[in-house]
Amino acid sequence: MSIQEITPYLNFDGNAATVIAHYEKVLDAKVETLMRFGDVPGMDVAKDHMGRIMHARLRIGDEGVFFKTFTKKEIANTGTHTEGIIALSYNSREEVDAIMKIVLEAGGKAVLPPVDHGFMYGASFYDLDGHHWEPFWMDPKGPPKQ
Repeated sequence: MSIQEITPYLNFDGNAATVIAHYEKVLDAKVETLMRFGDVPGMDVAKDHMGRIMHARLRIGDEGVFFKTFTKKEIANTGTHTEGIIALSYNSREEVDAIMKIVLEAGGKAVLPPVDHGFMYGASFYDLDGHHWEPFWMDPKGPPKQ
């Protein structure tokens, strides 16, 4: 048995549309699939939830990220808890700095100052919903040999 693909899901409490628009702007994400609760015939949903996004898939670079607003568990309060960290691999330090500039100008919040380990460079931010993202660059040769 082998895993074919790992698919990360981010959960939102009704504001997925706002955050998806933010990702389109700052991460150049492309919406591949978007389904609202009101799109599903016969689904028993409160009227004020009909326009909410039930499921979406975005392409960010070569990877897909799914979004949803339903789960049987309570959705993590991303203002007080981290439910996961999403790492974004870039080709250079300059690209990491460039995406951080774009994200911060669009309303994201820096978590920590950039960290430079020589062979690896990274930064981190919270998106508009509080999800934790870490753009980074790593030298393909890896750390220096001892």
